[in-house]
Amino acid sequence: MSRRHSAFTLVELLVVIAIIGILVALLLPAVQAAREAARRAQCVNQIRQIGIAFLNYEDTAKSFPAGRQGCDGNLVINGKPVPECHGKGNDSGGGNLGQSGASAFLHILPQLEEQALFDQWRIEEVAVWYINATNNWFRDPEVMQALGTRLASFRCPSDSQEPYALFKHHVPSGARDVPVEYGSYGLSMGANGPTTAFPGNEVKFTNTGVFMYGFRYKISQISDGLSKTIFVGETRNGHDPNSSSIYSNGNRCNLMRSTYLPMNYPVDVNAIVQNPAEAGGPSGWTNCTFSSPHPGGGNFLFGDGHVAFLVDSLADNVYQALSTREGGEALSFE
Repeated sequence: MSRRHSAFTLVELLVVIAIIGILVALLLPAVQAAREAARRAQCVNQIRQIGIAFLNYEDTAKSFPAGRQGCDGNLVINGKPVPECHGKGNDSGGGNLGQSGASAFLHILPQLEEQALFDQWRIEEVAVWYINATNNWFRDPEVMQALGTRLASFRCPSDSQEPYALFKHHVPSGARDVPVEYGSYGLSMGANGPTTAFPGNEVKFTNTGVFMYGFRYKISQISDGLSKTIFVGETRNGHDPNSSSIYSNGNRCNLMRSTYLPMNYPVDVNAIVQNPAEAGGPSGWTNCTFSSPHPGGGNFLFGDGHVAFLVDSLADNVYQALSTREGGEALSFE
């Protein structure tokens, strides 16, 4: 007796495969969106921890740290010495501690449970990121190790995951063997950008935000209120020369960003800094803006520790007002 065997025909198999393909195509965006939501949530948590660290630091020191510990090469502004940058002495390599480039992020490492790394930087003894290349701060064994130490708390999981910064600012070209860690977050120096109206050196010291060169601000000096003042915003592709964001280097347009231009403003459009020491592209192009790897806007930390997602369509005047410490603006943005 013959027995008939039931089986799928070729056409039926192709139909099933096509249906599976359609289902995968429909599900993939949802899976990607879920993954991005998880990465964004982790990013928010990291920024919030940075905010708590700043508040804990202020509770002890009675002021927030300066965006840059020292004054770069500008010990005199508008014909007047900057008191915060004088009388600090030199480190063992001859670097002027009053011109140290240690960022505000380095100062809060103990509050982020990174005391061992903080001790390696020795920012009260070594003029890290000192601009004079004859000073060998970057050859100090402990500092070299600290320079290349990756901190997950400063890296957004949605951002680039390149191992090290491609442009090293004031680490001389002959020290290419020194790995430099970058990050995904920048400090807010205010609403003024380094343009003709706001000369580059002036915005380092006399901007409208909380984090600048040399100056430390108390809560009482932030009259707009902590909840309405941006402290930290996202940066993107910090390893790239044109968007460099080295978390340890308190440098205008590297770590300290401005709201002068909208967030996510294209780097190659109306770039407003052409100094390779400040930027790092082929001609030193940068525009000092905040940028985010998250679609539609970016995460921003406010002084009271809360994090808000500001949308790309936020009005420029509102965005800029949020970065001032004492503008007195009445704002509604959330």
